[in-house]
Amino acid sequence: MKSKGFTLVEVLVGLAITSIIIVGLMDLFGKFTVGNIQFCNSTKDVLAINRAFDLFERDMDRFISVRGQIKSTHFSYDTSQDKGNSWITYEIQNNTIRRIAKEPKSRQGINIILTFNESSSFGFENNILTFEIDGFERSMSIDWSENSGKRETNN
Repeated sequence: MKSKGFTLVEVLVGLAITSIIIVGLMDLFGKFTVGNIQFCNSTKDVLAINRAFDLFERDMDRFISVRGQIKSTHFSYDTSQDKGNSWITYEIQNNTIRRIAKEPKSRQGINIILTFNESSSFGFENNILTFEIDGFERSMSIDWSENSGKRETNN
C-alpha cells in the first residue's frame, strides 16, 4: 500500500538540510554586515582625515613664519589675516589634534579638529613639512626665504 505523506525520516532529513542552509545563510549575512560596518567606519575615518588636512592646508595658504621649533606633536606659525597677522598652533595630544588660533583683538579659540585611531605627527626636513595622521600624510614645502603665497602640496 502506498502512503500519501512523508515519512518521519524524510521530514527529519528535510529539517536537518533546511537548518544547515539557514545557519550558512545567517553566517554569510553576519560576515557581510561586519564587512559593511568596517567599510563604512574606514570611509568615515578617511573623510575626517581629509577634512583635517584641508583645514591645515587652508591655514598654510596664509603662512608667514614659524613660531618656535617644529616638533612631532606641536607646530605653531604666524598667518596673514584681513585684520592683521594672527597665529595658529596645531597640537597633538591624547589621540586628538587641536587647532588653537589667536586673531588680532580677539580671544583665543581652541577646536578639536580630529580624534585619530593610531598615530599622528608633524615632521620637518629639507624645508618640507609633513603632517601624518593614521598612515595618511600631506607634505608642503615651506620656503624660508618667502613670506607668503601658496605652498606646494604633495598627497
